Amino acid sequence: MGMHAANGLLSHGLCESNSVISDLKEHNCRTREELEMCITLKGKLLADIQSGFDRISRKEVEAGEITIKLNTFAKKLSDLQLQEEMMLKRSNEMGSQLAMLMRELDLSNTDLVVSLLDQEKTNQIEI
Repeated sequence: MGMHAANGLLSHGLCESNSVISDLKEHNCRTREELEMCITLKGKLLADIQSGFDRISRKEVEAGEITIKLNTFAKKLSDLQLQEEMMLKRSNEMGSQLAMLMRELDLSNTDLVVSLLDQEKTNQIEI
């Protein structure tokens, strides 16, 4: 059994080693493919994250611009309301002044009519 058996055992061990090496190479190949897929997926995910971040940043800028526009609009509206209140106050003052002038005109007209009537009476008495 000596040499022939030892050669057989070595040959069997060599076959098993070759089989294990082949399995390891196949496993290594699959692992490499999976790693490449992970690298590709990582790149796509990073691109998606960057795209989402960019989109969010743009929306934040747009929201800021809209906020500025709304604040400007609110200020203009407030200014218009103040202007309207001032115009209404001025209109009321002018209305009061007009009413006073009309009363003065009525009094003046009344005085004129009384004066004309007195003058007419005086003229009739003289005649």
